[in-house]
Amino acid sequence: MDRIRHLGSYPRSILFLTGFMAAVFTVVYAFILFGSGFWYGDAFLKRTHSNGSTVYAGTLGGEKLSVTVSDGKTVLFHFGSNVYGPFTLETDPSSVPDDHVMRTFMTGITIRRGEQGWFHGAILDVVDQRWLYDSDRDTMEAIELPGRSFSAGTAVRASDLTEPSPAAITAVLEGPPLGQRAGVFLWFPGMFFCVLTVFSILFAEEWFRWGLKFRIRDAEQAEPSEWFLFFRGLSWALLAILGLIWFVLGLVLPI
Repeated sequence: MDRIRHLGSYPRSILFLTGFMAAVFTVVYAFILFGSGFWYGDAFLKRTHSNGSTVYAGTLGGEKLSVTVSDGKTVLFHFGSNVYGPFTLETDPSSVPDDHVMRTFMTGITIRRGEQGWFHGAILDVVDQRWLYDSDRDTMEAIELPGRSFSAGTAVRASDLTEPSPAAITAVLEGPPLGQRAGVFLWFPGMFFCVLTVFSILFAEEWFRWGLKFRIRDAEQAEPSEWFLFFRGLSWALLAILGLIWFVLGLVLPI
């Protein structure tokens, strides 16, 4: 406290703003990013629970996107003002093709949209991958959620979401793999620069003399020039700004 009391108004202001910034972004990261969820295209959908249902919610292309799973067997997609579903997955042995070479390993399913049959096909487990067979088109695709735009696979953007695919619906109903948004790790470099800012302010004189003692005699008697004081004050602001940049990047970058 004595160190803070003897600081001038400028370093004290930088110190206060840095501490305030670190505290605010720590709370923001804890509430927004540290929850588990999954990526649906370029949107990270965070998991919450509401009225006995599991809700995954996020933002895609500036529009709110939510996926609600009820009783583990019904899923409803909300995207902006559009509603897709409810979709229900049922076991249906008649959907297994009689002439398919892998028919004995398939589990027939029907996905209903409301009361209407919307998709007929089968699930096939091959090693560590699950596949979805489309009986109407005689095609096979992996049961997985759409990837992000910079990754391999088909990405979903706001302009592409006319309705979720059967593979995505099946993946959600079977339990999507949950994780954390990777941007949480950018909290660490942001906090590092905040700590560095605080350290450089509180121990400015010790830092100054420690750097001089390897170059001159009687470093304890040396006095910093006006130019040195100016650039030292500038460096405090730059360090705090670097911390702010890392914090913001973790919130806005889809990484």
